[in-house]
Amino acid sequence: MINVKLLFVDTSCEFSRYKKYLSFLPNERLEKISHFRFDKDKILSLFSGLLICTEASKQAGIKSNEIQFEYNEHEKPSIKNFSEFHFSVSHSGNCVAFASDTSPIGIDAEIISNARIEIAKRFFSENEYKYILESESQGNAFYEIWTKKEAYVKFLGTGLSTPLSSFDVTNKNLSSKFYTKQISEYMLSIFSENQNLSENNIKIEILITDKLNIYRALSHNE
Repeated sequence: MINVKLLFVDTSCEFSRYKKYLSFLPNERLEKISHFRFDKDKILSLFSGLLICTEASKQAGIKSNEIQFEYNEHEKPSIKNFSEFHFSVSHSGNCVAFASDTSPIGIDAEIISNARIEIAKRFFSENEYKYILESESQGNAFYEIWTKKEAYVKFLGTGLSTPLSSFDVTNKNLSSKFYTKQISEYMLSIFSENQNLSENNIKIEILITDKLNIYRALSHNE
């Protein structure tokens, strides 16, 4: 079962509002947060770290603030000494999306807007570009393709070294391994090589930071 959490965060407030969560994070994530200039970026980094560390903590049986990260040559993070835990994180607007599994996983979430046709023409495959142009809702189609591409690159862990134009997510060999769903104004895509993704093997949990049960859940993990 692939575990997915969508956390909707109030990014309009001051970062100090969320300082009570800092004790749940390892020093490495705290240092990363401190490098951001704007409160919105600090908040998103904070909650991205919380989703990673608390889920890894629950599965590994160690405190979330004792989690250690390691990175591949393209800076894709993983949990040190916990090779069976794979995760991927994305954020857009005020949504932080997190997925974890026992095998490599990729997730991307984006706010749906108007189709960016010039970007599609330049960076997408011919089939992907045609799919967007022929869709009833070009905006939805564009963000479906875009999130699938981002999720696949995150799955690979190769970052910018894999050009978006170098693969086609409408190709049958890839398309069957995606799960894509619109949730509110967001498009969500997940990629896993080892599963045919569906509602039967994906558990999506929606969280809101203003609800007290989040803090209690984090505290319970400790």
